[in-house]
Amino acid sequence: MPAQALEEAVHRFGPIGLAVVWIHRVAPEAPWVVARYVGTAATPGHYFHVLGSATDDPSRPDPGRRTRFDALPNLQYHEVILGFMRTPRGTRWLTDEEICQGVLRAIDSGADRWIVGTVEPWSDHP
Repeated sequence: MPAQALEEAVHRFGPIGLAVVWIHRVAPEAPWVVARYVGTAATPGHYFHVLGSATDDPSRPDPGRRTRFDALPNLQYHEVILGFMRTPRGTRWLTDEEICQGVLRAIDSGADRWIVGTVEPWSDHP
């Protein structure tokens, strides 16, 4: 059903030029479904994939994700990794405001990979 809705939107309004995609692991194929509708081979769109800090866990590397997105000729793939913040009392997860501001900064930067907050050292995660 979501793919049909995306297809209808692209047909009606044209290709998606910029997508910010934050989909939890309950729908593991959904990011690739969305990616098929971003940009065209002639004019690639920007796909900002928002990912949790577990993406940066050194014990669980996933080189296949980026490779799979990079193989799509219709998009320029960007990763936005959500980390944590240090405070005088220790560490904490990002607030909604920090996430929003961080994603906007990632879009403005156009970087292939952007970390909001910090993810190191891994042992300091809240």
